[in-house]
Amino acid sequence: MENRSIQILSIEADPVIQSGLIACLNRFPDLHVAAEAQTVASAELMLADAAARKLRDSSGEPMEIDLILVGLPLRDRQNASASLTFCQQVKATYPNLPILLIADRQSPDFGTAFQIGIDGCCLRDSSILDLVASIRRVAAGETSWAPAILQQVSVGGQTRSLSWRDRLRFASLQQIETTLAKVSTNLNTDRLSAIDRAILTGRARELKTARWLVKRLFSAPDSVSQSDANPLIPNASSQLVLASPLAKPDLVNPPLQNLFERIAAKLQSNLENLTDSPLEIDILRSDKKRELFYLILRQFEGLIDELRFSQVTIEQLSLKLPIILQDLWASVTTDFFGRYHTLSTDDRHIEIIPTLLQDVAIVQSDILSKISQPSELFNYLLFKT
Repeated sequence: MENRSIQILSIEADPVIQSGLIACLNRFPDLHVAAEAQTVASAELMLADAAARKLRDSSGEPMEIDLILVGLPLRDRQNASASLTFCQQVKATYPNLPILLIADRQSPDFGTAFQIGIDGCCLRDSSILDLVASIRRVAAGETSWAPAILQQVSVGGQTRSLSWRDRLRFASLQQIETTLAKVSTNLNTDRLSAIDRAILTGRARELKTARWLVKRLFSAPDSVSQSDANPLIPNASSQLVLASPLAKPDLVNPPLQNLFERIAAKLQSNLENLTDSPLEIDILRSDKKRELFYLILRQFEGLIDELRFSQVTIEQLSLKLPIILQDLWASVTTDFFGRYHTLSTDDRHIEIIPTLLQDVAIVQSDILSKISQPSELFNYLLFKT
């Protein structure tokens, strides 16, 4: 979503709240409420129109949807249930389309929302700045659950009716989100030393990797059957216009997804180098090795999805492979060390990432070009699975 604002579909039953919300959000240059609906039925029609490329923006171009903002009514239980059913159907059809709830503290539906994979929830009494921050995090692929909501869900005991797999996923994500919120709060303070900031940045990176892994290994089940699905919701073959290619529903590839899940599970085992050849990664502790491998797997999975979406041909892949591997190396390096990590010496401060990335030519000639059969691997994953 670079160089353009986050396009939001806002669903809110109260027209006064809706108008105020739109006015507030549209004041921010990186946010734009592109479509609004007062009912779930209207939102379903808008999504269907977007899938058919009938929903247009002011310039006449097909409207892109980056995020759905859903106001959850407290006193109208029927509409609240319909809203959650709608969210569940959207998640089943477009699992990478982010959904952010706005709800009251007394809402009894937080456990259900968490279970079906909704990306975050902001309380109605939160400030507009807190809401905007949540929108930005969710649109960026993160989750944003207020600690007060996570605590309420835990105390309320709403996980009792879940299966052991769902309880494990719920408890793990709850612990990760709570800890990540505390780490993020500490990172926002100005009095941190360079060492403390580096430690907290690494901790945040580890938590985000753990969150990704939990979501991969314990994916939320799709409990909405095809017979129950609303026909106005576009099916998996529909082309809903989304900003990110990874959000396209037609990119879902069960065999490939299963492969990545099995690899992620394998990374839980011993990562000791059993060969006679020393490797650079041998200098890392086991937990850092595992973290690095998870980052590589996550970036590689996203890269494969992006290449599939771009419909690259075998001939184009052969020509683009060197730059593809360079991009993969650069993104993993940035995620692993942290984009703004600085090494301080007695007389200067060294920016780690720019220093490493300036050696891309050496990395290409001495490392990337010596990878065994990368073309065959990409050809198999893109054209034979």
